[in-house]
This record gives sequence, C-alpha cells and structure tokens, in this order.
Amino acid sequence: MSRPREFNEDRVLDSIMDTFWKSGYEQTSAQDLVEATKLGRGSLYGAYGSKEKLFKLALTRYKNHSRACAEKLNQKLPVKKCLYDLLHEIALSEIEVSPKRGCLVTNTAVEFSGQNSEINELVRTNLRILKQGIYHALLRGQENGEIDSKLNIIQISLYILSSIQGLRVMAKISTSEDTADLLSLIDNILSVIFKDKNP
Repeated sequence: MSRPREFNEDRVLDSIMDTFWKSGYEQTSAQDLVEATKLGRGSLYGAYGSKEKLFKLALTRYKNHSRACAEKLNQKLPVKKCLYDLLHEIALSEIEVSPKRGCLVTNTAVEFSGQNSEINELVRTNLRILKQGIYHALLRGQENGEIDSKLNIIQISLYILSSIQGLRVMAKISTSEDTADLLSLIDNILSVIFKDKNP
C-alpha cells in the first residue's frame, strides 16, 4: 500500500504547470521545478517521475484551462457575445503582462513540432476540448437563428480554433499600442459568421 503524499497535490501540479507554461520544456530546469513546488528533488521525482512525465502532467492539468474556455461559450447569452468576449479576453490577456506566457498548448506545439507522439496527443486533446465548445456554441446559434443554417459549422469551428491560437501568438508579442489592431482582427474573424458588427 503506497504512503499518502504529504503535500498539497493540487498546489504542486499547478506549480509544475505554471513553471512549464512560463518557460517551456527545454528552458525549465529541475531546479526551477524544485523551487516552484517547494519540494526536494527526490520527493518531486519520486512522486511523479522524470521531467517529461512532469511535463505531461502539466499538459493534462491544462485541460482544466481548456475546459474553462469552452464553458465560457456555453453561457445563456447570444452566441456572438460569447465568442466576442472569449476572443477579446484572449487578445488582451497579455498586453500588460510580463513575462508573457502565451498559451501552453500553442507553445508546446511549436516547441515539439509533433516529434513526441504522447505530448502531441495531449496537445490535440486540449485543442479538441476547445473545438467542441466552439462547435456546440455555433450549433446553438444555428438552432436559435443567430447563425445561418447553411453554414458548415464543423469547418467554422476549426476556423475559430485556428484564429484563437493565432490571437494567442499575437497577444504574446503585442503591446498596448496594438490593442486597436487586435480588436479589429476579432471583428474580422466574427464577420465570417455574423453580418452585423455589434457583439
């Protein structure tokens, strides 16, 4: 029978995720993880294994963030309002933040370039969660008449997902001077689905 862990596992996993999120896989050292979790190296690696296993745990933990984004699209508000608010939050999330973290999933996709199949699948899982949230929001929009029933919402879900990932990259390299451009980009993204300009 394994001994119970003598630390707050949620706090430790959040610290692991935040550390990789800030620095990426290669740039995160064992000492960084030790300092972030406040666990000894032996305790940390004894509990969770290698650095790669810790990174996989971080991506698994990040699914909570992906679900939270998807759930924002399931509010009892007009679909366009839900989409606009999410895109607006993403676009402006890092304007005044330093250091800029971007999106852990996007950062990982770029860093690994699909070279690790298990990590690649965790990236895809996170993206599927958000894509499904987008799809169900668009479906709701078609059912209530907000969105043209002839539109292919499967393809539009992928378009919105790709736009979100692009916004996250743009937000990571933007400053307050770029705010107007980012907001204009959101309007252009939504214009593919909605003809009126007001969210």
